[in-house]
Amino acid sequence: MNRTSLCIGSLAVLLLVVGCDQFQDAAKAPPPAPVANSAPATINPQLIEIFDGEMRKSSAFRLSGDLRPIWIVSGRIRNNSSSELGHVTVRINVTGKATSDQFDGATLKIDTDIPPGSVGSFTRDIQIMPPTVPWAWSYDIVKAVPK
Repeated sequence: MNRTSLCIGSLAVLLLVVGCDQFQDAAKAPPPAPVANSAPATINPQLIEIFDGEMRKSSAFRLSGDLRPIWIVSGRIRNNSSSELGHVTVRINVTGKATSDQFDGATLKIDTDIPPGSVGSFTRDIQIMPPTVPWAWSYDIVKAVPK
């Protein structure tokens, strides 16, 4: 019985000593560095202007997958912000002229380097199915990310 008590007591003392050393080491260690925000900074979309927008039907077509017609969208982008523009996401909307009902749409991801106060151009293919009634298209800048 004395041996068992002695072993248990020795083990308890050993655990306390080892455990205290670990707590002292943890107290001496510097606090962990804050985790950096992984989301990139964005530019106010109102500072990015698209103009001279044009959309025309392409003669290309796909044989499988998405069979909607291919359209070529082009235009110019003016960067009115104080940061160099690196990436712009634009949403194209196809609506009826009379009712303004949305019939289709596509998202353009434009990777481009445009310095502050400068203009760049783009041309991208999209796939949309315009309605059989008179229609119009418009765009909205969804996101602008600096370089």
